[in-house]
Amino acid sequence: MGRLGTEDEPQTFVRLVGGPLVTGTRFIAPILRCGTCKECFYTPVPDAIKEAPKYDVSVASTLAISRYSLGIPMYRTEQNQSMHGIL
Repeated sequence: MGRLGTEDEPQTFVRLVGGPLVTGTRFIAPILRCGTCKECFYTPVPDAIKEAPKYDVSVASTLAISRYSLGIPMYRTEQNQSMHGIL
């Protein structure tokens, strides 16, 4: 019977996922209004979402790399984003 030992280099698996250059998450907070008094009631939004900046630091670097390193014009990046539903 043989003995099992470890190899020097483990197997490496890479999974690539395609998508737009910049992605985002849209949070929708409904507003309810009373039919009698017409007062509006707002859904509480967590502070982590409310106080977070709209653009992450990685957005600027991603756009700069796509424009100046890959040579992708900004209008083409804009078209790509709109095809993916990012407005």
